[in-house]
Amino acid sequence: MMSLSRVLNHQGFNALALKEWADARITFQDSLKTAHEGGIIPVMLNALIGLAALQIQQKASPETLALILFILQHPSSNQETKELAKRLLPEAKAQLTQEEINVAQEDATLNDLDKFTHGMLDTFSL
Repeated sequence: MMSLSRVLNHQGFNALALKEWADARITFQDSLKTAHEGGIIPVMLNALIGLAALQIQQKASPETLALILFILQHPSSNQETKELAKRLLPEAKAQLTQEEINVAQEDATLNDLDKFTHGMLDTFSL
């Protein structure tokens, strides 16, 4: 499961780089579901940051920023995932008001990985 999830994440980031938004979304979701089923937290966090990057390309929300902040402080985030989160942070903040940023900062400390996982899967299921 871990290898499949990692491959899916790499495919998702490739699709993101090529601006193939639908393929990126589907691939990151598949990776997130597979990693979630296997309890592979670092890979889940990497899929989540991929979905956050995709959201920023469309329009960041306070939930997007909260997720980025959550990933930055999560002890299971690997260096690659944290580096991407650091790069996305200013982009997400630039799309939000100060009030939305404040809400996101609070949400990042109040929510857990399952909440963010289900939130991202629900957001992209519409």
